[in-house]
Parts: sequence; structure tokens; C-alpha cells
Amino acid sequence: MIEKKKILIIGGVGIILVLGLAVFFVVQKKKTAIVSPIQPPGILEEKEAETLLTYKDEAGFEFKYPENLTIKDISGADQSVYSSLEISSSQHEGKMAIKIVDTLFTSVDAWLKSKEASGAGVAREITLAGMEGAQIQFANPRRLVTIVIDEGIMYFFESLLDEAEYWNKIHNNIVSSFTLTETQTPAPQGGGEEVIYEEEEVIE
Repeated sequence: MIEKKKILIIGGVGIILVLGLAVFFVVQKKKTAIVSPIQPPGILEEKEAETLLTYKDEAGFEFKYPENLTIKDISGADQSVYSSLEISSSQHEGKMAIKIVDTLFTSVDAWLKSKEASGAGVAREITLAGMEGAQIQFANPRRLVTIVIDEGIMYFFESLLDEAEYWNKIHNNIVSSFTLTETQTPAPQGGGEEVIYEEEEVIE
């Protein structure tokens, strides 16, 4: 009789242990599923690549820029201005200006010593389309300027750093992608006569 009770007790303990282990493993499995859910690869970690467009100017240059920016030509009728552009974003405060103009300054160093460069920080050397220039930070107002002077022409890039991280990136991307192209020949001034250019046929 005693032996029978022992067997029943041992059997009961065994059943309890088995059930306890089963419950433990089920709970652990659910916890693991909650902590580490399966996610499609790359949905949260990767952002869509930014689409770049190419801006081509009749003054003889081009550069790449994000498609969400707006470029406005404000060159006007001043004959000393080859191109004057204003670049803005509907999503970010600040803007960028690009000016290609005739200048009396003979070098970037001469410009840096002028009143136009008042408040300039330390200048660092840069290269723009193979031409040597400088990039300078200004504190008041806070802005970033890239300038090149070559053969009497000033290439001037200025960004107001209302949102510094964003406009620093835009500024440097435009400067690094800036290249010179063939300049279109302007129509002759004066005389009031229309000049017609004819293509010459080459016979081999």
C-alpha cells in the first residue's frame, strides 16, 4: 500500500514538472517573438535615394541639385552679370545664391581684404571646375561662401545657414558638381540687322 502511494506521489511530481517545463518554454517563446519581431529588410534602416537633377545655364555652366529645390533666375539686364540664381526649399528655412559676374578684383585674396569680406572666418582652399578658390564661414549673418576669381570673372556661391546641416550639404554638393560647359555665343548688339548663321557642308 505504501509502495503504491510512493508511486502515485512520484508520478504526480513528474507530471507537475513536465507541465511546468512546457509552460516555461511556451512563455519564453512568446517573449522572444515580442522582443524580436520579423521585419522586412531595409524598411526602417534605409531611406530612399535622393533624386538629382542637372541645371544647365546658358552662361556656360551646369551643376546637380536635389529635385525638391526651386531655382529662380534673377539675372536681370545688367551686362556685367552672366548669371544670378536663387535656390530655395519649401521644406527648409534658408536659401542659396549663385552669381557669375565680372569683377575688378584680381584674386580671391584681394576680395578677402575688402569690405565685402568683413567678418570672414578662416578661409580654406577649394577647387571649383579646376579653378582654385576659397570657402569661408561668416558669423553675422551666419552664412557659407565659396568664391573663385578667374580671368576677371567672379564665381560666387553663398548659403544662408538658417538650417546649417541641410544648407551646408546642399552648398557643397552643388560646388563639387559644378562644371563649365561651352558658352553660347550672344547675338551681336546694335546695327538692327538680323545675322543668319549657315551650316557649312563638309564633303569628304
